[in-house]
Amino acid sequence: MATRPHRRLPVDVGCRRPPNFAGLQAVPVRRGCPFPDAQTWRQTAFDLSCEKAEQGGNTVTTNLNRDALGIGPVVFQSITFMAPAAAVAYSIYISAQYAGGALTLSVILALVGAMFTAVSIGELAGKIPSAASFYTYTSRIFGSIPGFLVGWCYMLVQTIVTPFLLLIMGLVIHDTIKQYLHIELPWWIWFILGAILVFWLTYRGIRLSARTGMWMGVFELAVFTVLAVSIIVQAGSRNSYQVLNPHLALVTGAGGFTGVFLGMIYCIQAFIGFEAAASLAEETRNPRNITRAVVWSTVGIGLFYVLTTYAGTIGWGIAKMSSFYQNSDPWHVLAVQSWGIGWILVFIAIVNSFIANSNAGNTTSTRIMFAMGRVGALPKKLATIHPVFETPSAAAITELVWTLIVGLAFGFAMGPMNGYVALATITTLVMIAVYLVANLAAIVFHLRDAREHLSVGKHIVVPVLGIIFFLPPLVVSVYPMPAYPANLAAPI
Repeated sequence: MATRPHRRLPVDVGCRRPPNFAGLQAVPVRRGCPFPDAQTWRQTAFDLSCEKAEQGGNTVTTNLNRDALGIGPVVFQSITFMAPAAAVAYSIYISAQYAGGALTLSVILALVGAMFTAVSIGELAGKIPSAASFYTYTSRIFGSIPGFLVGWCYMLVQTIVTPFLLLIMGLVIHDTIKQYLHIELPWWIWFILGAILVFWLTYRGIRLSARTGMWMGVFELAVFTVLAVSIIVQAGSRNSYQVLNPHLALVTGAGGFTGVFLGMIYCIQAFIGFEAAASLAEETRNPRNITRAVVWSTVGIGLFYVLTTYAGTIGWGIAKMSSFYQNSDPWHVLAVQSWGIGWILVFIAIVNSFIANSNAGNTTSTRIMFAMGRVGALPKKLATIHPVFETPSAAAITELVWTLIVGLAFGFAMGPMNGYVALATITTLVMIAVYLVANLAAIVFHLRDAREHLSVGKHIVVPVLGIIFFLPPLVVSVYPMPAYPANLAAPI
């Protein structure tokens, strides 16, 4: 049994300092494991973030604004990251080219997989609170090298969320004002304006960005829920349970399930962000709020997706779903049919959703850069905290520059729509892999390091089911190879 000073733990360990460090100058470490045994790790893990991070003899303050958030803003960090309105209008919309009339079935299967994974992530976040989320979980459970790889993948994926969202937002605003106001302003102007707005929200403070996101999320949910109910009521006798028939998928094979599983890829993309609350673990008043936020947001938004997807399928026509994806903006058509001039509310809700999601994405990516910077996995400068706003200011500036480079490069090279699809597909495939690792990590952690808290159902069965539900869409993303530009994602 080797020993080493607790200050040299090679992983980020969060900011919940134990009440007493007396007598904890050295702790036992198992071979191949970078943290103490299950009985003592939570008491002995030294918080690398709570005081100062040394940088060339100087010190850089690395305190986030602790106890800044209650349960509401934390829940909506996950909700707005999922961008419910934008996801319905554009992410799930892409799935229609594969799932067709069975689109609702793809959403339900994605919801089930996300629910199982949300429980696993929530359990890890509640016991290992850290702004670095997946990086910390994987480092503690599988070691520093797997943690580094997962952390880098997760961070890079989070940093391209804002670029692909602002790409499609710029295109939507451009097309709408050109059609109705006859004003020609290129998509890239709206892209840059959106990037600056999101940067400002992130830079100015977690209370501002989180609470702004919360109210933006409430607005978009209300508009699309009322619209969906209106469409369902107006459909009358056209309502049908046939939306659950896999044979209605447009891509045949395996009784239609090939199309359903391909559709799941973009339905899962709509769920990406349900885990985003985990990045606020150091800024919430109670780490248990993270577990609740992750699970509640997943279930709530999942049911919202089922409702709106069913409404869209019934409103468009189950047998006509082959033309749903061919239309550049089917939800605009549905809104005009149902509400007339009220389509303007739907347009505002979608743009609002893009901004809210980008804000949540920035919040998550900057916290991950900050947490990886303070332990040396990224440049230490990224661990700098603004002295007034208590936000990771260096990370926020880095994210702004990265957003402009990636978004404009893909937008000009491929066009904003194809750039959006390519980046969104890359994000989804990487996140599916990260979710699979998270489920496995939950199993290993509770079997090896937290057996006193082990629940077979919650910590074994649930993660295994999460893995089972997320494997098929990952497989069909490479075989058979999907069409351009989605086929670029796997090689990249």
